Amino acid sequence: MTVCDEGDRLAISFGPLPLFRKRIRYEDIIGVEIGRTTIMDGWGIHWSPWGGWVWNIWGRDCVVIRHQRGIIKVGTDDAERLVEFLKSRSKS
Repeated sequence: MTVCDEGDRLAISFGPLPLFRKRIRYEDIIGVEIGRTTIMDGWGIHWSPWGGWVWNIWGRDCVVIRHQRGIIKVGTDDAERLVEFLKSRSKS
């Protein structure tokens, strides 16, 4: 899984081919916080019954991004830096 800056948006891609990709414009971000996925959230890309989409490869650390179209939990091994970056780029 790759999370990167595309200038005006955050890009999240899963796997070596760009088949599974999500882009979120920074201006659409309402809130950002450090979170943890549950064992029931699991791994991969899927809708969580506890709210929002989960994009995660391993581990439980994540960044919860609230945007105009919903919630997405992005798994990461550096949640603090990703939250800091997103807060600096968005109006949250």
